[in-house]
Amino acid sequence: MLKKDISSKDNPTFKYLKKLTTSSGFREREQKFWVEGKKVIKNFLLNCDDIYDITEVISKSKFENSYKKINKNKLFIIDDNLFDELSQINSDDQMALVIKRNEKNSSYKNINEVSSNVVLLNEIQDPGNLGTVIRTCAAFGIRNIWVTKSTVDLWSPKVIRASVGCNVFIDFMKFVDLQEALNYGESKKFKLIATSLDKESKNFYSINFNKYKKKLFIFGNEGKGLPINFLNRENLLKFKIPHENFVESFNVASAVAICLSEVTRQNKLI
Repeated sequence: MLKKDISSKDNPTFKYLKKLTTSSGFREREQKFWVEGKKVIKNFLLNCDDIYDITEVISKSKFENSYKKINKNKLFIIDDNLFDELSQINSDDQMALVIKRNEKNSSYKNINEVSSNVVLLNEIQDPGNLGTVIRTCAAFGIRNIWVTKSTVDLWSPKVIRASVGCNVFIDFMKFVDLQEALNYGESKKFKLIATSLDKESKNFYSINFNKYKKKLFIFGNEGKGLPINFLNRENLLKFKIPHENFVESFNVASAVAICLSEVTRQNKLI
């Protein structure tokens, strides 16, 4: 195991880690992400320890007082004040992992690997929402999530934390915009399905989702929803989830959970 001590802000490794925690472009170029929080680390190591290149990052006091070797890879020991600069959470854990993404986590997958149910997210901006959606998809067996380029970084520390590390169970595809994603989905014979408050939208619970072999579930931006011009698309099935009138709409993460729960329930009735 390679061990490295870091005690200065001028240390190249510290500067590297700082960029990794703060820059989405740098994370993408390096194909690495930062995992922090005891629960997330435990979940990750339980499922993925043997198939990823892992570097453990730990504060000096944590190392001296309670260090237990958790993997066979590299170990960076950082002065406590420097670790606090890197930390993305308010916690005494003072431990993190730097993970090297592998081929499974590519942003561009072959359509032949895509399952019959896919979730498409357009311009989701809140990392907590995105992470929760990723976790929900993993829980309901959805293995494919498509996103538009303007969606928040899939591998940001906040997204990783909200997803509890479930990003590693998902195959992602990234598109320039919604139009490109929809054209691609339709070319592969997916039925487009989206939430909409339009008067023509069907009651969500009246739809038999099993009649569509390949389903692309589309969810829009937290504030703006989906573009009006998209809602006139011929191959689109629009639905709305019944709720009390004094509530304008569901949070996007809640809508995804309700939708996938019902689709899963119907599928098990076959």
